[in-house]
Amino acid sequence: MVWNFVTKNLRISQLNWGLELKEQEYTHANKRGIAEKFNRMTMDGVRAMLRGLQPTFWAEALLTFVNAKNRCEHKLTSPLTPLKYGLGSNRLYDILEYFDFLAYVHIPQIKRNKLQPRAKLGILVGYAL
Repeated sequence: MVWNFVTKNLRISQLNWGLELKEQEYTHANKRGIAEKFNRMTMDGVRAMLRGLQPTFWAEALLTFVNAKNRCEHKLTSPLTPLKYGLGSNRLYDILEYFDFLAYVHIPQIKRNKLQPRAKLGILVGYAL
């Protein structure tokens, strides 16, 4: 644990609970390799999904990428998907949509007059949870 990021309150409460803090440094690439590989792969997917979009949509792109990844088979959970392995739910590929769909956003009647359009063009990102 990096001591710079541990607050004084957390240290006191952990000592009161009888927990012992140990500092670990992961200087070897082998010790942090799996997490780094996952982070690199995830960010590559997010970058690919953000093509042509503003970087402010990075969180939605991340959620969509991880959602799609959890519905694909993995060698550690084969023949199950991580979603079925963890939650026991079925594979539902039919709910997956394109990430950056063009969509029309309805403008309420209160915010427009008779001559203004009833909808404006927008981009659909992510899924309703």
